[in-house]
Formats: sequence, C-alpha cells, structure tokens
Amino acid sequence: MKNSIIFFSNQYRAMDYYRKELKMGIMLNSDKITKEEFEAFSNVKLNEIPWYDKCYMVAEDTNLDELKTLEPELGLFQFADPKELYPMSLLDIKSGHKVIDVFACASGVKTIQAGLFLKNTGLLVINSEIRAKVFNMVNKLQSFGITNFIATNSSYEKMLESNSESFDRVIVTPTKDYKDEETNYLKMPLRIRKLKLTENTKKIYRILDKSIGMVKCGGKLLYSTRGNSFLEEKYALNKILKKYPNISISKLDGIKEARMVISDKTSTVKMYILLLEKAVLENNNKKKTYSNMYSLYTKEIDEYLIFEKKYMNISLKDKVVKKEKNFYILPDLDINTENLDVRNIGSFIGFLREDKFIPSYALACMLKIDNVKNYYEIKSGTREYEKYINSKKFRTTLSKGIYLVGVMGHPIGWGRVLNGFFINITKKFIR
Repeated sequence: MKNSIIFFSNQYRAMDYYRKELKMGIMLNSDKITKEEFEAFSNVKLNEIPWYDKCYMVAEDTNLDELKTLEPELGLFQFADPKELYPMSLLDIKSGHKVIDVFACASGVKTIQAGLFLKNTGLLVINSEIRAKVFNMVNKLQSFGITNFIATNSSYEKMLESNSESFDRVIVTPTKDYKDEETNYLKMPLRIRKLKLTENTKKIYRILDKSIGMVKCGGKLLYSTRGNSFLEEKYALNKILKKYPNISISKLDGIKEARMVISDKTSTVKMYILLLEKAVLENNNKKKTYSNMYSLYTKEIDEYLIFEKKYMNISLKDKVVKKEKNFYILPDLDINTENLDVRNIGSFIGFLREDKFIPSYALACMLKIDNVKNYYEIKSGTREYEKYINSKKFRTTLSKGIYLVGVMGHPIGWGRVLNGFFINITKKFIR
C-alpha cells in the first residue's frame, strides 16, 4: 500500500458554505438519540455539516440561553465551539483500534467521537498537559458511557518516548501551541518575516515528525490546526517530505475537501487538515512488551457481585476490577505508562461504604433502564427533580432499595429508598 498524504488546501472556497455566523456546535450521542429526536425534545433546529459525523450546527435564530438549560448530564449531547469540531470520520476508526488524542480540547468533542466509534473496545488514550482539562474530559467520557480509556497528564514528547509506533489512529490538534490568529507576514519587514516563518515552521515540523512516529504501520494520523498560516504549514510539510521521501501530497478541490469555520462575525478561523496513512512494511511484526499497569487491581469484587445479583439484570463481573475501595471497568489493551503521569484508567463505577458497594454516576450512564431491576423516572423541572439534583430527600411510597434514576428514559444517577424517603446516593452527577 502506497503512503499518501491528502492535503485539503482549497480553504477559501469553503467560505461559501460557512458564510453565516455559527453560534454553537453540538455533537449527539447517536447510541442514545437521533437528530430528529433531539430536535423534537429541545425545539432546536440542527444543520448538518458535510463529513462531520455526529456533529451539527444549531440554527442561526437559536436562543443559546434556552439551549443551555437542557440537561447535558443525560449524556445525549455535548456542546462545542464551532472551531473545535473535527472531521473524525476521515480516520475510519474501527472497533478494537488503539487510538490517542494527543492534544485533548476543552469540549472533548473529537475524543468522545473517537470513543463512540470504538464502541468500548480497544483503547482510547486522552492526553493534555493541563490537569483540569484531563479531569473534565474523564467526566464527559463517563457521561457518554465510555469506559475503555486511559487519561494522562503528560507532554506529547513523553508519550512518544513511551509509545513509539503504538497506535492505529493518532489525533493531533495543537491549536494553542503557537498563536490563535494567523500571522500576517505581508505586514512584517522581510527580515522579521523570515525569522518568524522559520521559527513557527520548526514547531509545526517537530510536532508532525514526532506524531508520525506514534502511528503503527497501516495506521492513520489526523493533523489539524487553526491559526497557522498556509506558508508555515507548507514549509513544514516540505521538510517532512524530505525526511519521508515515499510520502506524496495530493491537492483536492471542492468544498467537501476543505474545512473552515467562522466563530463570529469579526474573526475567521481557518482549519488546516492533514490525513496521513502509513504504509505497511514487510517484516514489521515485532511486538512491544509493556509494564503491567493493571498490577494494582484485583478481581476481589464480592461486594459488587452482591449488588449486581440484587439490583441488575445484566452481568459485568468479567470486566469489573477493584483497587483499594474503588471499583473500575478497565480497557482491554495496554500501553507503556512508564514516565507518564496517568490520571485515570478506565471508568470509575463505584466504591465501598461500610462494606457495601455504592454505584457511581459513570455506572448509571453505562446502563439502560431495562438493565436494572429498580428504575425511577423523574420529570425534569419538577420539585422532585430539583430536590434530587440538590441531594435533598423527598417522601416516596416506593419499596426499600437502590434505584437507577433517569429523565426521559435516560439514566442520570442513583437513589436509595429508606424509611419512606428517596435519597440521592450519587451526590454529584459527575464524580
């Protein structure tokens, strides 16, 4: 198979499609809700975006304040700034793939998309140098019922050193590494222009070069950024081509091959996309041996098994492990975590309190209402709903026990009935 880079260069023709002001992007959880169902319950019209699977733009006349009152904790959708939407369908992610998002963005849209494509198989690695961003991403993944992830708080250089040629799919979107706006070289003196161009080109080249090293033979890399000039990207690519002479560039025309969005009326954000497919080389069957990062977890999960037998209609016992007083569902695959700052491995599904298993918000989001024996529906906006989300008890005639709680048939947490009162035992929607 021949190596190829598809270079989406005709950015300006894409302006015809994105001429309107784009207020807000939305990514739907297609496993839980369709576009038509979302429009019906939210009264919000969604506009499709070519090549952007699961992602939409809200209509121009949408009242964003009203839209933001919808319950994102249902795991049905995720808001996104238009400039954070990426054409993830280009990567052709399949079940069982090992995927890494090297620069996790604030909204988490591309990471969640990758997780939905994997269908809780294989491995999804999310990485950011900002610790708060990693924590936020873990919460969002769990709200979508995604469990097969490892979250790290490391530099991409460290990740590369630990996992050279380890991933089937690599997502690289370093939008904040250089600057937010395109450099206007025409306004610079020639000497400064050359200096600045050389400096920025080196940064792009270094990221591209190291990212290529993370892709397995036969794997794909999606590189996308905004704010860099066409010249910077072009010069960096020329250097890459000299280092990898068997890679070729094709320039494609037409709006479907270009990506550019307008975040508001005054600023234009150009999106540059590079898709690389690495050739399969002969005699490249060497297997990597990793340190066992699962060694701290055990299968001593008796407390969970008691809970499962009493309250659930399905069994997860083959996936559940325990570490100290916490219970997790871990991904199937491993990576080398040596020298990496690992924040989370897998989904946190519950913990021990007084030697009893207490289920988590993440476990609730993984389940459907017919997966449990006790389900309680709460209508959004009611007094019961307000009391539940604020962890205040309310009277009930339900039988004693633990209940999965949901809105419109979609789980949002857990409650316990005790002495005629219904109590929120999830405490927080996201832990």
